[in-house]
Amino acid sequence: QAVDIKGIRDGLLIRVKDHPDVAVVEALGEELARKRDFLAGSRLAVDVGRRALDDALLAALQQLFGGYELTLWAVLAEDAATREAARRAGLATRLS
Repeated sequence: QAVDIKGIRDGLLIRVKDHPDVAVVEALGEELARKRDFLAGSRLAVDVGRRALDDALLAALQQLFGGYELTLWAVLAEDAATREAARRAGLATRLS
């Protein structure tokens, strides 16, 4: 399974499989479509592991989540450039 979703104190944590063959936006879109009713209105934190995300990919994720009426509030990443891109987008980079 490319995407794992679990409840946390501040909403939901979505973990994306840390594998180069997994396309982040596509994998998340498929999972969101399957669980649309369950996820509606949720606040999301996304853990992308070692995967590098740039500003454009983060914007694509925010647009994807917005289309499902979800709020992306945090991006957890091991990659320093991804964390910096998340901060520029006004997102948290760790769980409180």
